[in-house]
Amino acid sequence: MSRKKRKYETGVHPALGHFEKMKFKDAKRECVIRGMPFIEVLSSDITKLYTFFRDHFYDDLNHKLLDEFDDYQEAEIKKHLEAKGEDASLLVHPSLRLGYIAEKDEDGNTTKRKRAKTVIKKLKRKRERTNDNIFKGTKKAYTFELQQKGKSKEEVTKEVMASFPDASEKSISIWYNKSKKLHKPKIRV
Repeated sequence: MSRKKRKYETGVHPALGHFEKMKFKDAKRECVIRGMPFIEVLSSDITKLYTFFRDHFYDDLNHKLLDEFDDYQEAEIKKHLEAKGEDASLLVHPSLRLGYIAEKDEDGNTTKRKRAKTVIKKLKRKRERTNDNIFKGTKKAYTFELQQKGKSKEEVTKEVMASFPDASEKSISIWYNKSKKLHKPKIRV
């Protein structure tokens, strides 16, 4: 059984529910795919990562940024350690990568490749609907729109068939008649 939300739980951002389950590495991964600059990711603590994650929770995800971040991070580690005169091979390991975990041979060719899992699955955006509660961009919505503009059934059929070659004339006719009924002017006595 579900329980009723308590007063302090009602105004909570949905990002918090996901962030509670994350480890520090997962938080970095989620911020990188949402577009956080690499320098900020490396210098941020958990509160800065959460703030960025919450502010950009609904942004589009770009998983290619993970590989770019991993290459950037490895280059930075090598640059700093080589400046000190130390060996960088101890701190650079495939399991420390955020993106694709890949093992490379001496020539630089990838031998094994495994994609790192993200905590949050891709959020689906809700499709827009018209005033008639029909999904926008469909054959039916286009038929309704043309009928409301005052076009005849033949004109509507030609235009819909031109835009959507796989449309059925019978369906267009049915939708046209339904739109005509729904948008019939009401006569007052």
